[in-house]
Amino acid sequence: MSAFGEMGPTGGLDQWIKQCPLVTALRDDLSRGDGVRVALVDTAVSVHQLISRHPGAKLVGRAARLQAVANQGMNHGTLMADVLLRLAPGSLIDSHDVFHGRPTTEPEAILAALSQIRVDGLCKVINLSLGIPEERWDSPKGQMARQMLGREILACYRAGIVVVASAHNAHPALQSAPADNPPPLISVAKGDFDDPFRVDYHPGDTAEFRAKATGYWGILGTTPSSSTATAHATGLICRILGLAPHLGPFEVKALLKWYSTNQIKVPASIL
Repeated sequence: MSAFGEMGPTGGLDQWIKQCPLVTALRDDLSRGDGVRVALVDTAVSVHQLISRHPGAKLVGRAARLQAVANQGMNHGTLMADVLLRLAPGSLIDSHDVFHGRPTTEPEAILAALSQIRVDGLCKVINLSLGIPEERWDSPKGQMARQMLGREILACYRAGIVVVASAHNAHPALQSAPADNPPPLISVAKGDFDDPFRVDYHPGDTAEFRAKATGYWGILGTTPSSSTATAHATGLICRILGLAPHLGPFEVKALLKWYSTNQIKVPASIL
């Protein structure tokens, strides 16, 4: 009897990996992230623009009540939602605006959004395609806010919510909060590849994962960013949870790491 037992593969571990459905299932058209509710903590999304690009898109909760911004121009949150819906068209987008028309946001706004999402208990995934640079935490108030944000992310983890956060684009050697909490969340930076279904694992690096860094819409979408990479990673996670909704944050991260090691890497020439 092999180490796999009577039901194990006959070709050994390598052959079993090649036969594993996850390697190909995430690229299958039937893998759509159906029913996975994603909290998009970002700028408000433009409902009209998203629906025009994704006619079957499901905007729920706060997003469903954002008709007032239907004519709003293209913005960061809308671009991130576009990436999510491109990879996981069956997911449910719940927009949480923490900018309110301002160019920046504050830790308190992010903290309040995370807390509300956790208390509501409706979302399985949180997409944080944003980060606050190191220098903005360098004060007693900032340090306290950072600690509170870290505790809230841990509370989300314990509540079974997968938190995906981007590393700050301007700091290749330092990581911005909240993506500096790798154990309870999945941290993502921009990858230098075009395959939207690829994710690379970087153990011990400033961000654990790398993903496709460009979007699909307008000039802003052509600029590589960790924000867009985070949305791509979240889209893949929605596909995983669409296949296995019962998985928790630890299991999702473990599968994403496993997939990154054994994935099918498609040459850019055929994308």
